[in-house]
Amino acid sequence: MSLLTPRDQALFHALGKYGLLTTSQLSKQVFPGVQNSTVLRRLRVLEEEKWIYRIKALESGELVWILSRKGEDKIGVSTPMIRPNRNGIAHDVLLTDFRMSMEAIGLAQNFIPEWSIRRSTFDSKRSKRDELSNVPDGIFSALTWNGKVRTVALELELHAKNMSRYEKVFTKYMNQKSLGLVWYFVKSQSMGHSLRAKWNDLNRYRHHKDETLIFTVMSDFEKSPRQALVHFVNGKADSVEEYFKLPELVSAPDLPAQSVGRQDAAEIQNQILQIAS
Repeated sequence: MSLLTPRDQALFHALGKYGLLTTSQLSKQVFPGVQNSTVLRRLRVLEEEKWIYRIKALESGELVWILSRKGEDKIGVSTPMIRPNRNGIAHDVLLTDFRMSMEAIGLAQNFIPEWSIRRSTFDSKRSKRDELSNVPDGIFSALTWNGKVRTVALELELHAKNMSRYEKVFTKYMNQKSLGLVWYFVKSQSMGHSLRAKWNDLNRYRHHKDETLIFTVMSDFEKSPRQALVHFVNGKADSVEEYFKLPELVSAPDLPAQSVGRQDAAEIQNQILQIAS
């Protein structure tokens, strides 16, 4: 058995944080500047020794890596990832890309993904028909332009759903008093406009208008996370860096997190329970 190196430990912690990572994502996080063949060779050694395992579920053929129970025990993961559904891995990988991009500009430092929410709120007495009904793809807190701390539910919408489904989801979100923003990442601006129209349609029946919905086009964010537009229910838009308070651009590879990034864990957990129930 080979000795574990500090880099191996960093790899375990990266997988414990994100749940799953592709070879290229691991290379960026843990093996910067290292040749891909070298990265794969080390990953295979760790796989042979049962620290990690692979899943081949992406159309590109790229491997996805997950911690084994042995690896989870090594770093003391409290909410290990359930073995993922192969049909949803492409979504989870893309979500991780967006999360990393947010972290790189100083957002989502306290991001809690869907799989972690489901594990931390699991109730063995809950029937399958009564599972958590409205779990976002992720939740984090952020500072907006006016200095307010907002709890953000993130939804990565790769495929449009039936509008009756959105009506149920939006109504649930509108009834969450602790929720500050519902941020949808959509494939196209027209899709975002459709979601906004549905949200505003539901607003017609409310005494107090709910303006927590915002959306951003995925390709815009992938191209430039800071300059991508955040669209509001009133039809206006600001760039991400205009709407959120972000750290100043620096030359160092690791940008400082927003001060809200260390928001009390108990407070975040309470908000998760309210949103997911």
